[in-house]
Amino acid sequence: MASLPPVGVQPGSASVARARPAGYKPINCKGAAAAVNWRFSSIGLTSTGKARNVQKLPDNSPRHAQSLGAALLTLGLATGGCRSVIRRDRRFWRCRSLRSKASAETTSAPPGIDVRKFTDSIPGKLPELDPALELPESPLGNETGPTQTVIVGGGPAGLCAAISLARRGWSNIEVWEELPEPPGPDRVDLWGDPSRSYNLGLGGRGQTSLAALGAWKAVSDRCARVAGRFDWPAGAAEGQVTEAVGRNYPTMVIQRDRLTAVLLEELRSKYPAVSIQHGVECMGIQEQDGTTCLLKRWQGKEASIEVEFVVAADGVNSTLTKNMSSMAPENFQVTRLAPNLERELVYKTLGLDKDKLPKTWRTDLNYSSRQGEDLSKSITFEALPTREGNIVAVVLFNPTDTRLTSEARTADDVREQLTKLFPQFAPCVNDRELESFAQRNPSRLPSFAYAGPSLHVSASSATIVALGDSIHSVKPYFGLGVNSAFEDVICLKDSLDKAGPRWTTAAEIYSAERGKEAEALVTLSASFDGNFFQFVLPLILDGIFSNLFPQVFAVNSIRMLQSEEFTFTQVVARKLQDRILQAIAIFLVLAALISVLGFLASALSLMRSA
Repeated sequence: MASLPPVGVQPGSASVARARPAGYKPINCKGAAAAVNWRFSSIGLTSTGKARNVQKLPDNSPRHAQSLGAALLTLGLATGGCRSVIRRDRRFWRCRSLRSKASAETTSAPPGIDVRKFTDSIPGKLPELDPALELPESPLGNETGPTQTVIVGGGPAGLCAAISLARRGWSNIEVWEELPEPPGPDRVDLWGDPSRSYNLGLGGRGQTSLAALGAWKAVSDRCARVAGRFDWPAGAAEGQVTEAVGRNYPTMVIQRDRLTAVLLEELRSKYPAVSIQHGVECMGIQEQDGTTCLLKRWQGKEASIEVEFVVAADGVNSTLTKNMSSMAPENFQVTRLAPNLERELVYKTLGLDKDKLPKTWRTDLNYSSRQGEDLSKSITFEALPTREGNIVAVVLFNPTDTRLTSEARTADDVREQLTKLFPQFAPCVNDRELESFAQRNPSRLPSFAYAGPSLHVSASSATIVALGDSIHSVKPYFGLGVNSAFEDVICLKDSLDKAGPRWTTAAEIYSAERGKEAEALVTLSASFDGNFFQFVLPLILDGIFSNLFPQVFAVNSIRMLQSEEFTFTQVVARKLQDRILQAIAIFLVLAALISVLGFLASALSLMRSA
């Protein structure tokens, strides 16, 4: 595991560099070399200086994206791993050459040139700037694997695990999924339906992992790229556009079930050793006569399958992790954090009609608004684009709030409530979607939970490992769930690379590498669900100190979590270090202030006595 970067070493430096595309290099934006002083945003190239904004907003508008209203509840998008390192008088940006043009053409352009014609922000076409496409795939192998491998859970994490094991050369791999198979990934008539699936934001963590498995090209072909935010702060009459700049990897958005469909297509077209079975429920683990079997049920039938290697990727309410807890209670337990009842949220999905959107609205933005300053009573609207240009929104609210449930039973009721809450979006929804929204039941966000200290169990004749939501369940505020699940798969792959055919040893390596990461991810994410002193105040302090002393203090926890260059345990360690230094700095300032006030009081007293 990589060690924590020392004070003053910023993300992206050589000491913490991870896999990144060829052509990335830091650009020093200070000095007289104006000819090469450029930075890439996700949709353009401008000269260095103040952060550019397509809508010509004030220079300080990007700071708004770091406010509470913009940072909270972005459901899988947030900034998607923003990688700018801001200093008071300069910025360092990492860029790559455009694939369609030579590097010399981009660096010799006159100041202020707009290269959107090279980068394509039109939905339905692959963006030119897709750095993960240039990352190398992991090599294929011919390793002799277990006689029988079963992956329980056919979601994105389970299917990626199947791809990873098949690429090693393993055979006899089965994937069991209880839900029906999703429609094909290119059914454009279905994927704009908000009732089918919500959108996920894939950042650097997810993109680099999928690239290593050779699946990113297929996934990115069905993604929409998000270049920034169109945000209405609470009570604001007008929205503001802020671009996301300085990233290693642009945020790419795809519906959760469509992502599953893409990975299914990849498995069936490239890896015949994998058998995918839908409508199959795993009933649990059974050990008898020195063998380990999995029980499955489908179409009213039951069967017992002897296995050697099992991957538990069956989600938050995992059957296998319950079995693992009973088999090795001293090593494997699921810890569920107490919920913050004031911040409990439910959500409904809502589709915006692309033909009803204002002509000035771009289709490559995260549309965001929140009504109500009290977070326990506010309603949040977060909308993300699909590949075809449709906009799918998630509306979040407190379970006790009846404005979008019992008070919105018809299409007319819903339109009335939307007009009161979000007048900018109400005209963008057609009557059929309003009626569907009224009939939908609210869905709950998952609770915070993590497994550990070990992430595997050794049974009589099998090794069982868990990954994805089975070991770290978080609310999808910042896209960390699916992205970290893909990192779990890569960690398991790397552990098998180190251990070879010794699966138990590989599972031990995986547990040692990833166990603390699961706990760190969940505890950090849960802190964002806290009160002012747990969440808002640390963000304010981080913003102040990192801007004043960037060589000493890191950026805030949210941005560090989204960076593929930091492990979650490194974020915890670095933020602990920052909190200690911040406390010392505040103490010294207060002590100095008290001394000055004392000196002034003494001087004033002497003047009066004289």
